[in-house]
Amino acid sequence: FRSLWPVVLFAAAFYALRLAFKRIRVAKLYGISHRNSEKLMYQVWLMTYYVLSSIYGLLIMYGKPWCAFPLGPSQKLHQLLNYPQMDAQVELQYYYCCAIGFYVAELIAIFSEFKRSDFRQYLIHHSLTLYLLVFNWLGFQHIPGAYVILLHDLSDVFLCVSKTSHYMRLRSVVTNTAFGLFVVGFVFFRLYCQPHQTTMLITLLPTIQSANVNFWFMIAFSQILQGLHFFWGFLILRMIIRLCSGVEGDVRSDDDDVENQTNM
Repeated sequence: FRSLWPVVLFAAAFYALRLAFKRIRVAKLYGISHRNSEKLMYQVWLMTYYVLSSIYGLLIMYGKPWCAFPLGPSQKLHQLLNYPQMDAQVELQYYYCCAIGFYVAELIAIFSEFKRSDFRQYLIHHSLTLYLLVFNWLGFQHIPGAYVILLHDLSDVFLCVSKTSHYMRLRSVVTNTAFGLFVVGFVFFRLYCQPHQTTMLITLLPTIQSANVNFWFMIAFSQILQGLHFFWGFLILRMIIRLCSGVEGDVRSDDDDVENQTNM
């Protein structure tokens, strides 16, 4: 199980599921427009994927000597030992291919469906993430890559819940609570836990492994990705300020700014 051939199967399945969810008509049920009906079902699809992916990721990674939130000195060391990691457990390899397939399906969708308002940012982020995952896979850095996937999925669950409840017109307390949990998760997992791994790659990796092409790609992409997370953290902060300032309407539905940019 060394190749990426399962990615093709996962990508095809996820793209088909994405289309199937968006074609479920719930506009009359919730008294919303056809466009918002599509947005709602797309969020339901994302929520389904992120919940299942997070549960599976935690089951196969939690308790391992290289997994902690955040990484301590021992976990950082175990993430880089035994290179190349060609004997990673089969469950971890399927988890990795599943994530790559998901991002491939999302990239295909943005070219085949309506033009998004944040098309450029979405394309850059998902392309960068896909490159990082593929290079980690080809360079047999399966464990660091899988850890990054888990950090992203865990925080995205609550954003999807918040968006879903908003489009379903549930009580604002449900939407706001879910959004608050997303903010906490985003700050903890992406702005606190992930920098520990990024620092590990910069400081610890050169002392354990010899430099090669994948080595420099992994360091460069991880730093760019972390920079994007801090930028999105700024956007989220701006959104919170607008909400607290009593901006008319719900700013979380404006062109899906943060939703689409922070979904990894």
